Amino acid sequence: MLHKTRSWVLLVCAWVIFLAPAGTLPHAQSTDTNEFRAYKIGVVDVNKVFNEYQKQIDERAKLEKEKDEQQAKLDVLQKKISDAQELLAANAQSTSKDEAEAIRETIRSDLDSYEDEFTQAKRDLERKEAKVSATLLVDVRKAVEKVGSTENYHLILEVGLASRSNVLYHSTTLNMTQKIIDYLNTNYKKP
Repeated sequence: MLHKTRSWVLLVCAWVIFLAPAGTLPHAQSTDTNEFRAYKIGVVDVNKVFNEYQKQIDERAKLEKEKDEQQAKLDVLQKKISDAQELLAANAQSTSKDEAEAIRETIRSDLDSYEDEFTQAKRDLERKEAKVSATLLVDVRKAVEKVGSTENYHLILEVGLASRSNVLYHSTTLNMTQKIIDYLNTNYKKP
């Protein structure tokens, strides 16, 4: 009996995967009327949505500006270290041992400060990037839910090269990525 049931399930799954027309599954009876309707399925390339979502573009620009500001601070410290090293090298013959050691100690201290600031800046930017990505992902998921419910989709799958989905092929007629991008960009209010 179990073998027959398993065979029946496999047969139904094969029919759904291989024989059902693109974008439809077996018809379901509508609860509103006695009419039958097809299941509506869509796919969204979340990577493309992220790349074309204006809020993401604006947030990345802010992070890039902050990164440039941090780099400018680090460049000032690096120049100070380079200048001290050049001074020490240029005046090696005329500098006393104690003065040379004091300059070396300053250089070591500045190098430590540089490494600490670099590490802190990198950690801060990574944390902010993760926070921005999480916020954007929430926006995208809400947009997919809103468009999906408004347009009566029954199932929406994530597709794309970097997605974790198992969708190997889909008809372009199922692709609703641009609808999601348009919805997000239309509803995005710049700060």
